[in-house]
Amino acid sequence: MPPSLTINTPNRDATFSDQRKHILTYLGFARYDDNAQASLEKWLSKLAEQGYLPDELFLRAEQYLLNTKVILPGPTVMERLIISVCSDVHERLFESLYQQLSTKIRHAIDELLIASPGDQRTLFYLLKEDPPSATISSIQSYLERYRSLDDTGIDTIESRIVDPAFMDYLYKLARRYNAKDIKRFKENKRYSLMLCFLLETRKVLLDHLVKMHDQYILDMLRKSKQVHEKKHRALRKRQKKAIDTVLDATHFIVDWLDDRPLSKVDLWQRIDEKNCWSPWMIYISSSAWKSAVTEICC
Repeated sequence: MPPSLTINTPNRDATFSDQRKHILTYLGFARYDDNAQASLEKWLSKLAEQGYLPDELFLRAEQYLLNTKVILPGPTVMERLIISVCSDVHERLFESLYQQLSTKIRHAIDELLIASPGDQRTLFYLLKEDPPSATISSIQSYLERYRSLDDTGIDTIESRIVDPAFMDYLYKLARRYNAKDIKRFKENKRYSLMLCFLLETRKVLLDHLVKMHDQYILDMLRKSKQVHEKKHRALRKRQKKAIDTVLDATHFIVDWLDDRPLSKVDLWQRIDEKNCWSPWMIYISSSAWKSAVTEICC
């Protein structure tokens, strides 16, 4: 008989459950019990320490259980376990980062979260703003922000104190909060988030400054090109008028009868003397041509 490519699902739930149990036993799968959870938790902890984030851990955890032939638990069970593991790992990481910060840097971070006198916005808020259009004043303002950030002393901190992916995760996490929210966190989490935020923001500010400088230079070039083209069109217009005057004068002299003397009065009646000896006519006309006209008309 030809093989059957479909299986009819039993109508009775008990029959379906029994068949599922036999299939999983045949394939060698075990139930998700305390031992399986302990093994998964240990494996997840190692990955979390390497900088893997919860979303990626969820996918990897499912694949890990399938590879070890363990029946997948419900999504809620997996999510709770991953969140718990990540919280423990992140807490240890926050404490490690916190211990690396000097008193000067901690004080500087505190200052970033306090609004300046006469201004309701904190420097932390300003550092999260998107760059404005490139002008001299906006570039100078951005340079001041970069100098303020550099004055915190974060240059003494290694930029690779944590995995780059995890650094980016904490940076984006810090951007979601305002200064009031950040100050509610425990000290180790607060300073760790701000440290990662400042380290990443320093690179972002430099990128923005480079782009703003390029944008400003391109804008200056565009405006200069427009001014040049405008002056060039005016020059071409005046030059054409001068060339027309030279050609008119040349034709007049060439067509003059040989037996008749040519005087300046005759020439000026045909061509305006003021236009003939204007700076543009002198620029267009050669000295030899002027000498020839002067000699003929004398």
